[in-house]
Amino acid sequence: MRLFNASDYDIFAAGFIFDVVSGEETDMPLAAIGRDGFSRSNEDAYYFERYDMELTPELREYALAHAPKA
Repeated sequence: MRLFNASDYDIFAAGFIFDVVSGEETDMPLAAIGRDGFSRSNEDAYYFERYDMELTPELREYALAHAPKA
């Protein structure tokens, strides 16, 4: 979560995250970040935090290499 919380989102979409688990739209704007040649959306953080869903192997590898130190 330190990686997600330390990220500044630099691209925003004109919409909100749709929670595919609950089937409901959230009030969280959809956003994306691109850093060090890696792009991801804030949906990754949403599902990780809310449902403890597993991150993709690519995001796990990026997070381990770039996470802020405690």
